[in-house]
Amino acid sequence: MGRGDGDGGRETLVRICDLAGRTRGTGFVADDRGTVVTSHEVVDGLTRVVLHAPGERTCLAEADAVTPLPEAGLALVRTEDLGVRPLPVAARESVAAGTYVRIAAHGWREARVLGESPVTYTATDRFHLLGSALELAIGTEGADALRLGGEAAGGPVLDAATGAVLGVLGTALHAAHRAAGFAVPLRPDGGPLEELLRRNAATVPAYGEDLNLAGALQLTATSVGSAGGPGVRQDPVERRLTVRHFTDFAAGTAQVLGLVGDPGTGRTTELAALAARRARGAEPAPTVWLRGADLRAGDGSVADAVARALRQAGRIVAATGAPGDMECATPQRVARLAFDAGRPLLVLLDGPEEMPPVLAHRLPEWTAGTAKWLREAGARLVVACRPEHWACWWAVHLLAQTLLRVPEPRPYLCVLRLLADRISERSVRAGGPGQLGGLGAFGPWFWQRLRIGDDRRMELMRRLVPADGAPGAAPEWERYLDAVDRRLAAEPRSVQPLLCRWFTDERPLPAPPGSEMRPTVAGAAQALLYARRSLAIDDLTEALVATAHARADELLAALAEDEPSALCRAVDRWAHDDRPERRVAAAAYGPRVAPYVTTGADRDLLRYAALALLARSADTPLHGAALGLLIRDPRTRARYLDKTLARYAGGDPRLPAAALVAALTTHPEPVLAAFQTRLDQPGDAAADVLRALAEINTPALARRAAALVRGYLDRHPEGAAHAAAFVERRLEYGPAARAVLFPMVTSVLRGCSPRVRQALAPVLAAPGSRTSRPLRAELLDVLLEYERYESRDPAVLHALLRAAALGAEARPEARTRDLVHRTGLLLVRTPEGASCFDRRVVELAREVPQFAVQVAGWLVQAPHEWSAVIGPSARRTVETLAVPMPMRAEPAGHGSLRPV
Repeated sequence: MGRGDGDGGRETLVRICDLAGRTRGTGFVADDRGTVVTSHEVVDGLTRVVLHAPGERTCLAEADAVTPLPEAGLALVRTEDLGVRPLPVAARESVAAGTYVRIAAHGWREARVLGESPVTYTATDRFHLLGSALELAIGTEGADALRLGGEAAGGPVLDAATGAVLGVLGTALHAAHRAAGFAVPLRPDGGPLEELLRRNAATVPAYGEDLNLAGALQLTATSVGSAGGPGVRQDPVERRLTVRHFTDFAAGTAQVLGLVGDPGTGRTTELAALAARRARGAEPAPTVWLRGADLRAGDGSVADAVARALRQAGRIVAATGAPGDMECATPQRVARLAFDAGRPLLVLLDGPEEMPPVLAHRLPEWTAGTAKWLREAGARLVVACRPEHWACWWAVHLLAQTLLRVPEPRPYLCVLRLLADRISERSVRAGGPGQLGGLGAFGPWFWQRLRIGDDRRMELMRRLVPADGAPGAAPEWERYLDAVDRRLAAEPRSVQPLLCRWFTDERPLPAPPGSEMRPTVAGAAQALLYARRSLAIDDLTEALVATAHARADELLAALAEDEPSALCRAVDRWAHDDRPERRVAAAAYGPRVAPYVTTGADRDLLRYAALALLARSADTPLHGAALGLLIRDPRTRARYLDKTLARYAGGDPRLPAAALVAALTTHPEPVLAAFQTRLDQPGDAAADVLRALAEINTPALARRAAALVRGYLDRHPEGAAHAAAFVERRLEYGPAARAVLFPMVTSVLRGCSPRVRQALAPVLAAPGSRTSRPLRAELLDVLLEYERYESRDPAVLHALLRAAALGAEARPEARTRDLVHRTGLLLVRTPEGASCFDRRVVELAREVPQFAVQVAGWLVQAPHEWSAVIGPSARRTVETLAVPMPMRAEPAGHGSLRPV
């Protein structure tokens, strides 16, 4: 089929010969570097080949210029100065049967693709299985030209419609059945062929079904030229700031950039320069130029205008003789080609003020459609307009007016989120909402009037709260947080769960200069819920328990202390709930609220909750917490005491020692016996028991508790740290604890091992509160006197010295001075102790700058007094370390839930 049409089109072919001048086959140029593609059989066995191009141009290719690809049946030849127009290569994954093609076989002939068949390529050294090749149907004369060794070998198979290369003819290809001819398809292989195909797609235009990146670049460049884009006769003066913004935009992820300026300021010139830079770069990128007047009233997005620009460019390109259906160049396809190549399509919209009035009234719909297309296609948009159009029309008019009239704003939530984030970012950057400009029109009133549910509204308000600025920064500004507070007061039941979602947002809120605490969005929500708790406190407890977050736990703990009745009701509800997680919450918060219960009604609720938990055999892990509640209740204590003590002895983690303390007043013997048993068990049991014993204030019981602690230290000196924590807690009870604590600690200091004294030393030397200082000082004197006359243990004195240094900032300096001096006098009684004291003072001076300053001051004030304690070398080091101290700042925290 198909007759030869002479040599028309042979100007794109290269004839390949051996050194003797015998023709071996044909090839074609595939890129702008002159790389020739041919069949492997054409160069097989040759060390050098001669290539002849139309116009009597000749090139000798040495062996290093030939890249054989026998496994693909192809070869690549690097040439110079052939002057042959390269052919585009189709990037199709497969070629449909019935496709009409053109081949050079005794002239250009038409053929048809029958399908793909596996073939074997016979090279001079071995056979190669090529997988699949295009099977061609052609007339008898053309088939004769495809015989083995014919001139047609290595020639391109061109798509009849697009002119793109579909394959390379081979005459040494064999299949299991007879065929008129075969061609090897050009497909990426991960090697030099793939690199060549990538260059071909970027530099040799193809259109129609085989549209490639180069074709897209040609069409978009034509559209820019036809629109009167970068047609400036000379390069404008470069504005570095504008160029930098364009560069940042290209490197970033934003989809839209605004170029704002008054008429005559060079907006259009800057767009033209941008388009020119993109066209001239090492990797040219596609750009489409549009004017506001190019938009039509019926457009659904900017893609409709891009489509019209591409169709017009296609007609211009087709008029030059380019093959292919230009209608295939749709905006979506052009944008996808550019995106896949890493060169996103850029649409330049100049003067959107010129859009038709009908479209201006449909601007929200058009904007949403444009945003959707840009996102899906991976394209970018630069809008060049007047300031009033950008700030007022696009912002205030479009959103503040149009979106409020939209009956269903949910499709535009992405725009609203972007707007909210932009308002917050600009306000925080400017130091308050006073510099928001046009965005200042989007105050709380706008967000409250949107026809959306409270769930979406509160999400947007969460994004906006940082825009309020520091309190008092803009008195005239209506705060977003105040609007949230009003909404919470009006609809507490629906808004409380929505505010709980804010707990994950730890963005800091602006605070006045010098503030010690930096609030966060989550902290603001927590404070609002606490402040408005009385509006619907039962609903609040339900919202909090449904929120798995530490801030919800903090707020429930605060409610246990301040609103015990409400939490007792909640615990009762949760204990009777069929949901396991609610019963777990009842077991967790029942013991928390129990210490704050003062009314019989609340005790009844906790009792009912505990009995409900005990009644469920499936909730055995929760029974410890339930028994802890029942043993607190005088009405059920006797009945459940034995069962509770047995479970406590078994180490139930939900039954702490504190739960048993209430029973000491009525059943001291069994409870103290249980404590005695747990004190001798390994693990953290002793620490738990001693924490509970430290809270006992009844004199008789306090003495028995002290006896337990004393006996524990005799049996377990390794638990001295737990006993020290007990002493620390008891000291804070002040004079009320002295009658029991003083003799107990004195006995421990004089009768226990140095390990115990070493643990107690930091407690007795700590600054403490005003209530505990007298008793601490008294016991510290006992310890120092014992070390002076009885012990002389260096480890105890080291612990005292370290405690003195660490507490130097909080303790009166005179007390620190006295403690360090007395400790030093005890250590320097031996040469080893003196050396050790010097070394430890220097180490602590490095660790605690305030201590270094104080020691240096003592050395200056009383040099003779300290010369017997601190050596010359240590003195010089301390004086060097004593630099001026910066003012102390407290660490930031969440603050209190309660108003001051």
